[in-house]
Amino acid sequence: MSALADEIRAAVREELRPLLGRLDALRPAGLDPLAGLDITEAARVAHRSPDTLRRAIREGKLKATRPDGGRQWIVLAGDLEQWMGRRKTQQRVDIEAAGRQALARAVGGRR
Repeated sequence: MSALADEIRAAVREELRPLLGRLDALRPAGLDPLAGLDITEAARVAHRSPDTLRRAIREGKLKATRPDGGRQWIVLAGDLEQWMGRRKTQQRVDIEAAGRQALARAVGGRR
């Protein structure tokens, strides 16, 4: 029974690993909400491409400013976190269902 339990644990971990990675990205550690980030820094924190952030700015989904009419967008960390939180609600995942699917694959693969 221990070998089966190990296989189930491994399958569940494999299924949940991408989901947990996304959850970690939602809370940038240690960032002051009023800190200004350029597009490159904001993209790194959000684990998205700079083009994705620029598109969100153009569409009015992410707040940003261009100080003194400059070329570079500046995003407040708090606004970035809020935008990432909105994305989280759009990407809601049923972890219980994912666990059941992983279990079914692990048990089904043993036959």
